[in-house]
Amino acid sequence: MNALSIAPAARAWLAQTSRARVLHSFPRIVYLANERDEILALATRALGNLPFGIVVDAEGEAFREVRAEARVVVAGARIELDALTIDAAGAAEWQPMPEWRALCDKSVDAAQLAALAMEFAPRGSLLEIILPQRRREKKYDPSAEFTLSEAEGLRAGLRITNYEFAFLARARAPALQLIQAARAREIEKAVAAARELAGLGNGLTPAGDDFIVGALLGAWMRDADAEEFCARIADAAAPRTTKLSAAFLRAASCGQCTERWHNFFAALRADDAGTTRVALGALMQTGHTSGADAFAGWVLTQTHPSAIFSTA
Repeated sequence: MNALSIAPAARAWLAQTSRARVLHSFPRIVYLANERDEILALATRALGNLPFGIVVDAEGEAFREVRAEARVVVAGARIELDALTIDAAGAAEWQPMPEWRALCDKSVDAAQLAALAMEFAPRGSLLEIILPQRRREKKYDPSAEFTLSEAEGLRAGLRITNYEFAFLARARAPALQLIQAARAREIEKAVAAARELAGLGNGLTPAGDDFIVGALLGAWMRDADAEEFCARIADAAAPRTTKLSAAFLRAASCGQCTERWHNFFAALRADDAGTTRVALGALMQTGHTSGADAFAGWVLTQTHPSAIFSTA
């Protein structure tokens, strides 16, 4: 396979790697880790560019036959995974950082975007921190605790399991603390909240981490010089989660994100409602709930949480 595009971090990974292994393998994406546990992603065109990735000229389940124990050889711009060879020599460089300074001047209707995201969000995502107020007539107070009757009604209204509800309830307080601290640039409070969220949830990128990623991107959109602030948050969260999730956290702290996020931001800049809808729908399809979890973190940074929670 020939590579179509490559992120700068992926090019550096190739140049600095002598030994590598398959960290995770899926039909449309493979994650490799080198001797320093740095991550490289190999993705098909459908998944698009990642901050530390290479996109190969392939569709469908191009990596279905890649085994977890596959022999990995890295030689210059070439990667061998058993019988599969990827050549990145002619790949175009893809820049993972959006034009944050242009986006900082962009005003968004966060409540409207949150409502639109609900149409695509999978069940059990952290976007359901926002959803409860849409199920009840009285105004929702994001700082209040659930009463027993509210909890029972919320579980029934959302059609989620006790485990999923318990997870959302546990994540809710630190998630809101992180948002409020990020908006106020209170770094110690933000770090404390990130430590509580890190590793919270299931999967290779737990939902708590995905929420932090979104909040970091939201911080960049509010301030194009957010790197030092975001780095402190990522440094607190990364050691408490998976290697893959830590890689996404560190990329987001540097203002870097996936191509699906780029497409969403481009649609916002263009003020195109149709394109925004399509881009947001694609973002929601990231992972099981990863896209929705991250979007929850981002959208809550764009306005005071009460402006979203109180929207009918």
